[in-house]
Amino acid sequence: IAVKRSISVLSYQNAKTGDAIYLQGKEPPEFLFGDSTVAQNLKMVVTNVSYVGDWIQGEVRLSHTYATPTNGGKSWDAQLVGCCRTGAVLNNADLAYAVRTEVNLIQVWRSVRAITLPFVTVTCDFSRSQPSNCSSFALPVASGENGEWEVMPPYYVGNAAQFEASEHSKLSVTGISAGNAVCNSQDSSGKACLVDVLTADLQNSAVSIEGWVMITQESGGYVFSSSMASTGRATMYVHVNSTHVKVGHENLTDTTSYTSTFVIGQNITMKWVHITVLRVHKPCSGSTLPCCTSSYANPAITVEYQVYVNGESVYTLEHSTVSNLMCAPSCGWESCNTLPIDLHFGYCPCSGGGAGSESGMYFSGQLDEWRVWNGFRTQVQIQDLMKTSLTVDKEGFLGNPTSIQINQYNYISNAAILLLYSMDYTCPDSAGSQCAVSQMYPVYPTNNQPWSLATATAIFTVNTDSTGAMLWETAIDTMGIMSMSSSRVRVNPVKGPGFYQASMMLSFSNGTGLAPVDFLIHVVNATYDSEKQAYKLCGCAPYVGNSYIPKLRVLAKVAPWNGNFLMYSPYLTQYKDITDFTYPSFIQIVAGYHFNMQFYGVDFVRPNEVSTVSFLYTSSIPEMRFSLSNQGNSSTLEASWTPCRKDVGSHVICVSAIDCEGPTVASATSQMQCVKIEVIASASPQWYNFSSDSYTLYMGKLFQMGVQAFENNMLASVSIALNNKLPYAVLKSLVVNQVSTTANSVTSSSEFSWTPAHDMGAFSGLICFSAVDDGAACPLEQKQGQSATKCVLLTVIRCQYTVRQGQQLQEIATIFSNNWMNLWSLNSNIRHPDFLPDGGEQIYVGHMYRALKHDTIGTVAKRMGMTRDQIALLNWDLRSKVNMSIDFELVPNQEICVIPDSCKGMTATVYSSLTFADPKSLAEQLIGV
Repeated sequence: IAVKRSISVLSYQNAKTGDAIYLQGKEPPEFLFGDSTVAQNLKMVVTNVSYVGDWIQGEVRLSHTYATPTNGGKSWDAQLVGCCRTGAVLNNADLAYAVRTEVNLIQVWRSVRAITLPFVTVTCDFSRSQPSNCSSFALPVASGENGEWEVMPPYYVGNAAQFEASEHSKLSVTGISAGNAVCNSQDSSGKACLVDVLTADLQNSAVSIEGWVMITQESGGYVFSSSMASTGRATMYVHVNSTHVKVGHENLTDTTSYTSTFVIGQNITMKWVHITVLRVHKPCSGSTLPCCTSSYANPAITVEYQVYVNGESVYTLEHSTVSNLMCAPSCGWESCNTLPIDLHFGYCPCSGGGAGSESGMYFSGQLDEWRVWNGFRTQVQIQDLMKTSLTVDKEGFLGNPTSIQINQYNYISNAAILLLYSMDYTCPDSAGSQCAVSQMYPVYPTNNQPWSLATATAIFTVNTDSTGAMLWETAIDTMGIMSMSSSRVRVNPVKGPGFYQASMMLSFSNGTGLAPVDFLIHVVNATYDSEKQAYKLCGCAPYVGNSYIPKLRVLAKVAPWNGNFLMYSPYLTQYKDITDFTYPSFIQIVAGYHFNMQFYGVDFVRPNEVSTVSFLYTSSIPEMRFSLSNQGNSSTLEASWTPCRKDVGSHVICVSAIDCEGPTVASATSQMQCVKIEVIASASPQWYNFSSDSYTLYMGKLFQMGVQAFENNMLASVSIALNNKLPYAVLKSLVVNQVSTTANSVTSSSEFSWTPAHDMGAFSGLICFSAVDDGAACPLEQKQGQSATKCVLLTVIRCQYTVRQGQQLQEIATIFSNNWMNLWSLNSNIRHPDFLPDGGEQIYVGHMYRALKHDTIGTVAKRMGMTRDQIALLNWDLRSKVNMSIDFELVPNQEICVIPDSCKGMTATVYSSLTFADPKSLAEQLIGV
């Protein structure tokens, strides 16, 4: 909410950011939740104060619990109401406001959130007959999703009703009966007075009928009529065509009809106009009319008509503002008050064509806000309320039109309202905004009285006027509105330079999450100076002495990324101009990391002119900090922020530059520039693909592999750690946090080195590495690190050893508790026991033995003449089992490395008794058959 700071309210004048102030007004604002609950004495927390712009901006936070998610299946109608708008605007000045939205807790749990300054500057070139080259502006949202927007009235004006003569459209209230009641005392009923004034059954009375009409065919039609229910004879009618208003009535006892034609003076086809018809009922007072000289009527009453178009009196064909005197629609000696009447909009049953020669009894066009008053409305009274919709929720500042006592004295005092059909109709949710009307109750009388229910035939709802001719005027070119993702708002400043009021409704693309936006558009007469790339003011009032609108540029350290957004890159040494890359494009930043950007404003001045530039700004980010530095006629506004994890999502900041050239020179404000900031969560580190998921190693041979991790966040810090502890294994950092601004990433790499020792034969295990980002955080949160793990399988070949340079067989044999003769016999490629093998050559240090069924570590060791410790030394995978107190059975066909000792091993085996002549097979011998 934004309010003018300099009004005569002390709390407004002294307000500063963080203050809580109560909102004031001619009618203090209140919030209607739609379920008969009202929040009053609204307290606003000030979020921004502009002394140069003379406004205060803030938030009102309300909490409310609805009994049900919807209002019987329909959305709750919530609204902020009050009075009044500023009188400084060229449209909708001093109007009451009703900013409305819908609450449907089944469809959506939040709404779109729009961000804008209290007023937005638009430049137009008024040097031509029609304004041209008007700039446009974005109306940004901070909700993240794209959606839709549409122009809305500044308060609820409802809809209009569409009639088609060819379809016999009409809105009718039938059988209205006074029930013998008479409008002649302070206690008279509204229904009795309605019948009396429409039938002219009461002397010294009057009726005023008014409403908005737009004819869609030059022939027009009957917009209003009242008639006797039994005969259809019209007690009053109003017919409108493209150039005339015809009013009159019919006699109710014969075929006599009375009519008078008033000249509008222009063709009103396809234009909204306000029509008021006044009829005054007078006694004869010496008139020579037949009704006054005969005795067929009692009492004898005459009538006169007057017509106003758009609040101005129009003339009859006889060049008079008042019609000729006519006889009233008398019922003869019987009082018309005792007979029921019908009321019609868009139709007249006028019998015998007496109501006029126009073809047809119906109407083609639109009607809105039709009222019937008991009494004579003056021109001032007509003009005061004709552009205001009368609704119950406005009684606080417009007054209750039924509060005036309805009786015969309304003719000589204030008129009282009898009927008001607003033509508003709520379409079913499934029908959209336009639908067929079935029936309609009036706004007044209230409480949906059964006798006032109007039945509709072939009537449809349509949008009401938005050109200012009727209830409100928009300054926005509705043809320029498409969607938030692609279009900008364009203006239609038909009243020249100045301030315009604008209201828009935003929603998600599926039509839910409605959020109204109400703000001002400041249209400035200026031309673009291509040399200075700035807008030059007209030199006319109010900008005499001010030459240029300040030029505003948006600067940030960003790198292009993915075409439609920029990545914040603090590693860049210079700021880039991104003025042409603002909303709906966005800057992407990471939660927990500091961000800053600049807005640069410069004012071009002529000699002897002195200017100081400051800024107007608003933001969806309460924690964002701003600092200002002035350099003569230029200034820089720096915005800085460290987003928290809770801030992940979309945010918007909007800024305008404003100059100050002294107390007697009007300040000029630049066009608003808005920047969308998309906060993302810090990404987890990732690994570049390893060359393999498993590797084969040799005892004594150096194994090396590179490991490389990265994170898609150039601000992050990634370290690599080895999770497993291997003897003599080394992880060496090669590259630490190498930043790529083009890829928006940081990369770290390390080298893993390991030489398996002589006792690591048959080792097999996963070696795991962790890429760790310790994280970052805003001052309100703790750091939250993230990591990624990658494992590879390392397997060391058993029984094979890689010779180091200069090693001899004797040394190697000692390492493996063996002797040189055994090693020499295992490696036939070594020609001489004293011959030194080449460094890096693999040699065998034992035999591979395949276990038989029922073999154990102990039986194999005994047979080979080895100790259990020697078995463990050569076979890493058996080491834990060897250390067990019990003997461990090997798996059949399991391979192990052994070094047989011919002196200590078993010389006899199961095969020792076999000869070539044995009839038994080897298999039979083994199983003892």
